[in-house]
Amino acid sequence: MRRTLDHRALLLAALLPFAVPGGACAQDRDEIPPTIEARIATIATGGVWHSNAESGRCRVVVIAAGWEHVHSEVWLEWLRFNEALRDLEVVGSVRVGEIGLLGWSVRSPSFTMSGDTTVLLLEVFPTYGPIPDSPGLARIEFGGPGEYSFEWIAEPAMEWRQDPR
Repeated sequence: MRRTLDHRALLLAALLPFAVPGGACAQDRDEIPPTIEARIATIATGGVWHSNAESGRCRVVVIAAGWEHVHSEVWLEWLRFNEALRDLEVVGSVRVGEIGLLGWSVRSPSFTMSGDTTVLLLEVFPTYGPIPDSPGLARIEFGGPGEYSFEWIAEPAMEWRQDPR
């Protein structure tokens, strides 16, 4: 008995590698998830920065630091599109010392614009004790790469709510 190769079987064999999840196509750059350090609590991008003839996007990275009393480290980053690489690159990065000095916990970063200036608003809570009735509010203005201005709109409360018992 003579067997002939069915054209449908040949076509199926040729297409099978493309139908299997995790095949050769899964190694494309867009298919590999980014590696994010476990202690990073928040990453947010928004607004734009301008400096001389350059411009780009602004980013904030909030890191959970410590063990028992977790506090926040806040980093600002300046991103620019690199034409040669056809990708974004970090052109400036700085830690916001005004937040990290006293062990504050940061939540809810949000970007807004004030004219041509990007403004970052951060809700700030004390790390120790119960959460106060209202958070502090920090205002950060982005300048050129590595430059920012900081001000407290409302300083975090240091007086704790009293137990009503």
